[in-house]
Amino acid sequence: MQIKNLIIKNFRNIIDCDLSANERINYLIGENAQGKTNFLESIYFINFYKSFRTNSVKDLINFKSDYLFICSSIKNDSLDNIKISLDRSNNKKILLNNNKPDSFSVYNKINSIIYYPSEINYLILYPFFRRNLIDRSIFFIEIEYLNVIKKYNKILKQRNLYLKNPYGSYCPWNDQFIKLSLFIIKKRIFYIERINKILKYLCEKEGFGENYKIKYSKYDKNIDDLFLEQLDKVENSEKKCGYSLIGPHVEDINFFINDINIKKYSSEGQKKYLLLYYKYAQMLDFKNIYNNYPILLFDDYSSELDERRRKFFFEKIIKNSGQIFMTTTKKPDEVFCDSSVFNIMNGNISIA
Repeated sequence: MQIKNLIIKNFRNIIDCDLSANERINYLIGENAQGKTNFLESIYFINFYKSFRTNSVKDLINFKSDYLFICSSIKNDSLDNIKISLDRSNNKKILLNNNKPDSFSVYNKINSIIYYPSEINYLILYPFFRRNLIDRSIFFIEIEYLNVIKKYNKILKQRNLYLKNPYGSYCPWNDQFIKLSLFIIKKRIFYIERINKILKYLCEKEGFGENYKIKYSKYDKNIDDLFLEQLDKVENSEKKCGYSLIGPHVEDINFFINDINIKKYSSEGQKKYLLLYYKYAQMLDFKNIYNNYPILLFDDYSSELDERRRKFFFEKIIKNSGQIFMTTTKKPDEVFCDSSVFNIMNGNISIA
């Protein structure tokens, strides 16, 4: 899976870019606030129709323009062309090979994994972001999972409205709520078990004396019985407060280094390395399932990594993956022969 060519117009500070990408490694070098992250964001936008930095896609349009446009040629089993345009009225147009695609057709053509250092701060502070990371990772390999999450959120909203009714008896949304809750919980558990096996394997090989693990709330076995038991226990409390007290929307997921929750760790390097390991495991999981590498997007990839961890990053992750786009403020000491180096200044991208 490779991006062959990328045309970007009016995407944040990138006004006009026409880039032919290397099939393996693409370095994007520039000072801060020059547009490096914007470039990676444009690729993410092609893949997911959204940003990893803002909920308002209109913010992606350059402030001097009324629209943005991205066109990319993607080589997978075939060579496909994806075009996306967006205007300030939030009118979005997506074309796949000059035809309007089905709901998930584009997702099947390009798959990317993004790493950006500030993501670890969100994961430490907010359970929502930890749940979202896992859910996005499941969606990455099971596209239909997104529809399940949307359906669950819709049922949850209806159930909460019913719980606000003091005269209600049995909630008519309970059966669907239970069914969808158990489906999501089991999907999360199954995915986390797979990732934990990969993390264990990676740590045993090159873990620097550390082991990484993800833990999901209190579910170990008898999931159905335990969930129904908890739902029964909170029935009266839910009626009093008027909203759902249990379910996938309140479950917590935590990340551990040497059996210690990363929220208690002070080393930024360790936290970011754990996140890098997770992204690497996510890539390998995708490769195991589809026998193809996703595109990797690494923003400021070497920040706060010591020399041996940076060396591991190059020797293991970079050399054992597919196409990569990565940004940095200075040209690395070691540049692989199968790579292209681009400079970026004020949104203008040129070959170094």
